[in-house]
Amino acid sequence: MKLCYALLYYNPDLVNLDPMAYLAAVRSAQDLPQALAERGHEVNVVYLYPVDGEVRCDRVQHHFVAPGALARAQGWALTRGRRLEPPLATPAWRAIDRVLHLQPDLIHFFGTSLHLNLALLLLRQRRTGPPIVLHHNGGRPAQSVVGRRLQSYGFGRAARVLFTTAEQAETYIQAGIITDGTRRVVELMETSSRFSPMPRPIARRQTGMVGDPVFLWAARLHPIKDPLTALRGFARIARSLTGAQLYLHYLTDELLPELRAWVAEQPDLRRRVHFGGCLPYERMEFVYNSADFLLQASRREHSGCAVLDAMACGVIPVVTDIPSFRAMTGNGAVGVLFPPGDDESLARQVLDISRDQIDARASTVRSLFEELMSFPSLARRLEHEYEEIVA
Repeated sequence: MKLCYALLYYNPDLVNLDPMAYLAAVRSAQDLPQALAERGHEVNVVYLYPVDGEVRCDRVQHHFVAPGALARAQGWALTRGRRLEPPLATPAWRAIDRVLHLQPDLIHFFGTSLHLNLALLLLRQRRTGPPIVLHHNGGRPAQSVVGRRLQSYGFGRAARVLFTTAEQAETYIQAGIITDGTRRVVELMETSSRFSPMPRPIARRQTGMVGDPVFLWAARLHPIKDPLTALRGFARIARSLTGAQLYLHYLTDELLPELRAWVAEQPDLRRRVHFGGCLPYERMEFVYNSADFLLQASRREHSGCAVLDAMACGVIPVVTDIPSFRAMTGNGAVGVLFPPGDDESLARQVLDISRDQIDARASTVRSLFEELMSFPSLARRLEHEYEEIVA
C-alpha cells in the first residue's frame, strides 16, 4: 500500500531551520512509519513546519512543508488573544496539498485536537479521496461550538479512530463527537520504544547507579505527574528494603524545590534519593537498564512514553491505576497498579514482590512489550486495520 502519515503540527520548542535536526529530536515520528515500510509498504510522512525541506530516512520519505504567507497571517489572527500555539491554528493548505499530491491509498492523521486542519484536509479531498485513520495523541473534546463542530465532522469521516484504550474514547462519545459508540474505535498505542534490554551490571557500570533494588523516576516534576506520591511511597518501601535507592530524572522541574525540601526533612532518605536532572535521550537507555522498578504516579496520561521505554528494558512498572497504564501493563499482570495519590498501596504492593522474583518479572515485562507494544507489533496490527479499510 501507499501510506501517508500527516503530522500537521510541530513542537515550537524544538524548531530548527534544519528539518533533519527536528526529526532527530522527535524520533517517534520516524519509527512507526519505518516499521511499516519494513513490511513492504511505501510510506511518506508530511509535516507542517516553518521551513520547507525533504529528508530521506532509510525507506521513508519525510516532507516538511511551510505554510504560505496568507496561512501564517490567518494562524496569527486565530491565536491572537488566545492560549493557542500557532501550529494548532495555522491552516496547513500547502502541507495538505502535498499529502494529496502523493496519492496515498490511506492517510494516517495524528492529532484529534487538530480539528481545523483535519477539516481542511477532508474538504480539500472531498468524498472521493483516500480513507483516513485518525489517531488520538492527547487532548479532549473542543470547548467552543465551532471547535466541537469541526471535531464532529472529522471524527464522523474517519474510517477508524485510534486510542490507547477505548476508555479514552468515552469523553468523545459523551460529548456527541463520536456518535456510533466504539464501532470505529481501535485500541492502539501512538508510539513505542526502540530501547532494548542489557544486563543490569553492565548498565550500572555505565551509570554508577547502585541499590538493592534500584527505583527510577523518569517523568516531569509537574503536579499532574504527582512525584510527591512516588517519594512518599519510596519512603515507606525504604523502611523495609534498607538497600533500596531512588534516582529521579526529569525533563522539567516545576516541583524540584518542594521535593528537595521534603527529602531534606527525612534523614533516612537524604543519601538514598538522587535528583539526576535531565539527561540526553540516548543516555536514558542505560538508566532504564540500571533500574529494577519504575515509579510513575501520574493522575492523567494519554499514553506514557517513560513506561514504554522502561518496559522495553524489562523494568517493572509501578504506576497509577488509570486507563492508559492498565492497557500497558495488561491490567497489572506485569506490574503494580495503585490508586492515584495512594502511596500506601504503592509501597505495600511493591513489598509483596520478593527480590528473588525481580528477574522473572522483568522477563515477563519485556515479553509483553514485544508482543503488544513494540514497533513491529504495532505495525502488524495497523497493517491489518489498513487492509480492512482499503478493501
